[in-house]
Amino acid sequence: MKWSLQQSTQAAQKLPPNAQQQIYTSTLHQALSIHNYNIPAALRVNSDQTQVIYQQGSSMTYVETGSAQVPTIGVEEKQAFTLNIGVSASVCKLGFQFEVSKTNTYWSTLETMKQYIITILAPYFTSTKQSLSLKTNQECIWQIDVWPVHTSLKFRIWLHETHQYIILDYVPGGCTGIFQPCNVGIQHILKQSIQKSQHANVIKEVCDRLDSGAEAGDIILDTKLGALCNNNPWWLANAYICVNKSAIVLKVIFSF
Repeated sequence: MKWSLQQSTQAAQKLPPNAQQQIYTSTLHQALSIHNYNIPAALRVNSDQTQVIYQQGSSMTYVETGSAQVPTIGVEEKQAFTLNIGVSASVCKLGFQFEVSKTNTYWSTLETMKQYIITILAPYFTSTKQSLSLKTNQECIWQIDVWPVHTSLKFRIWLHETHQYIILDYVPGGCTGIFQPCNVGIQHILKQSIQKSQHANVIKEVCDRLDSGAEAGDIILDTKLGALCNNNPWWLANAYICVNKSAIVLKVIFSF
């Protein structure tokens, strides 16, 4: 069977026993909305939040052969932020949301979700309707997962009162890894790009120190949150360029 023993890299996702039935039902539900309201692909959007760790650590490093202890930096790094991204079924990549939550959590809150709709999602829907010569109240589908904020009564009431044309379509619980477009095909590439940018920052900082005459053993990287935050725009700009390609988006739109 060409199998070999491998070290685990992540916990296996636990799918619901009736995952395929839930996905089938969800697909029919979305198809019904598309048919009833004549919703074009460009007005069907999936968005998803993902955690980005500020300082990527590694479980491997160079030490003297035979060493009993191998210390590494950053393995237990917990400082992170949440990036919210979106993609439409017409091979269009929406902008990123990087919003300060002003709370003790970096996951999406009611206020940050409102800001995502006001500053990114709604303007995208509006401009797309104009380009397609559609009415301003043309219905749109927004597919999101069953995150508590997304399913909260406060959020749904606010959305209905302010953007009645948006039809919420929830990804069945536990099925995001196989049915949510952003989760299936965008997040991995996005995180790989961010990690490469973070690695490039480390290399540049070390090289600059060496060029200035510092000894390799005396170099200590600046891992303070403020310094890491200053690099965020560059990481995200590179990541946006990396994933904002039709070939990549085409691979995931069939999940819609």
